[in-house]
Amino acid sequence: MPKYRKKPVVVEAMQWDGSIQSAHAIIRWVHAGLPPETQVIIDGITDWPGALNVRTLEGVVLAFPGRWIIKGVKGEFSVTKPDIFAQTYEAVEEESNPPVAPSCMDINGPSGTKVVYAYPRAGFDYCNDVARKYLVLGQTYTVERTEPACFVTNVYLQEVPGVIFNSTLFAPAEKETPHA
Repeated sequence: MPKYRKKPVVVEAMQWDGSIQSAHAIIRWVHAGLPPETQVIIDGITDWPGALNVRTLEGVVLAFPGRWIIKGVKGEFSVTKPDIFAQTYEAVEEESNPPVAPSCMDINGPSGTKVVYAYPRAGFDYCNDVARKYLVLGQTYTVERTEPACFVTNVYLQEVPGVIFNSTLFAPAEKETPHA
């Protein structure tokens, strides 16, 4: 019988200790960067008080205290028992030399600033989807205006009226732009 080894992948995970503080931390982590209409951890009346309801690819799964909530390589979530988690995963050391940030557009630049669509995977998934629909990688565009907000800066382009883009997708036009 052929045997297979699981490929080494790095995932994010948090263990719920049953406390309200831990639940709030997990909920903030799970929902960070998701569109407001997306709910991974949901409220609901269950026969199991003290459990988090986690939306997974298999449906809603109850996460009891001690269980691990895992974010997979494609952003999907799962719930795992502590013993299975310990057999499957080990801690990963953080990089001591993080990668250098790419050259991004000036979010405070004036109207008329030229930018290049250079980083097709730099924003949230839904921002990347909008960009793929309207923009051409490597193409230069003219900034109509920007709107800095809490976690994102909206960019409006003269060439695509009425469509909002994420500033992380763009590099200054006058610099060489690597394709990520």
